[in-house]
Amino acid sequence: MPLAGSLEEVALADLIQFYCTTNQTARLTVSYSDGDAQTYIDQGELVHSTFGRHKAIAAVYAAMAHTRGGSFRVDTNVRQSERTITDSWKVVCLELTKMLDDANRRASSTEVPEKKSTAVVSPALGATETAARPQRGGTGEAMATKICPICHKEFLQGEICPNDGAPLIARARPASPTGGVPRPSGATAPAPSAPPRPATVLTAPTRSTGPKPVFWIAIGAAVLVAAILAFILLRPRTAPAPPPSRAAAVVAPLTLGMSSALTGPSKELGRQMKLGIETALNLVNDAGGIEGRKFSLTALDDGYEPSRTKDTMRDLVENRKVFAIIGNVGTPTAEVSVPYILEKKILFFGPFTGAGLLRHEPPDRYVFNYRASYV
Repeated sequence: MPLAGSLEEVALADLIQFYCTTNQTARLTVSYSDGDAQTYIDQGELVHSTFGRHKAIAAVYAAMAHTRGGSFRVDTNVRQSERTITDSWKVVCLELTKMLDDANRRASSTEVPEKKSTAVVSPALGATETAARPQRGGTGEAMATKICPICHKEFLQGEICPNDGAPLIARARPASPTGGVPRPSGATAPAPSAPPRPATVLTAPTRSTGPKPVFWIAIGAAVLVAAILAFILLRPRTAPAPPPSRAAAVVAPLTLGMSSALTGPSKELGRQMKLGIETALNLVNDAGGIEGRKFSLTALDDGYEPSRTKDTMRDLVENRKVFAIIGNVGTPTAEVSVPYILEKKILFFGPFTGAGLLRHEPPDRYVFNYRASYV
């Protein structure tokens, strides 16, 4: 029987991730009010996608960037002979998720002023063809631009990239202090009587010079550890702890557990989370711990496979007696971990997933999220 549901509960990125990591063959059909998007996965590889007039990666981007709610249907063992996508599913999903997060942060922090359109005669196109040019006033305003997820070029207007037909994603970039289109240093503003410049398309490619996503995962993991240590330190106690004596100065470390992918296709996610957590714990331990208590991390490999996660979680909690679970990676594995930790009443802190199953209302007592949700 085909699997069906609402995208308000399960994100499209999670569906692609699940069927790719479990090496399945399936057709994912997502229905929106303005059309259906179909994505094909063959033995764990993203091979083809269509959505309206979009195709290949552009169709995946268009479906994932869709702002209206929809429903999905999964038909397993349905193959597509045509292959139009060669990039890894992880590259496709992670890149778009990062771009959407950046766009949402900029949209929430920047108020874009109302645009007015003025007809401008373009000498290159002839006297009969005009282009719309946005007008903005004031100083220090942010210019609303759009970026193509395929060629990474920016545009002032339009919904579709003229180069590859991909849907443009809105973003905001700072304008020059004098407002309008930025000018090089030393350039002077045109005289008031000069004719307006024709609207141009910004085609300079946007290159990312910042750290790789796995670097930010490690940094985020370090922040997670700082938060959980603060929780341990500030939690209420039934009675004041007696002052430490010299004889009791050396105590066993407090052990934290982690079940994550340390091998397999998603191993870098788990390894970077483990590296970040261990780095933060080492800093705390080198400073003497918290009230003389130091920390250690026990990380077990589940390979991003839910069937293995149940065994690793049981080993950590029942055999190794860990104090808490921290930094688990993935939504499919969380579907196994969450019911278990709620049953065992174990702290489940900072899992690397934005899925709704960890964000119930009211919240689950032992689940503490750090990263934002997919919504």
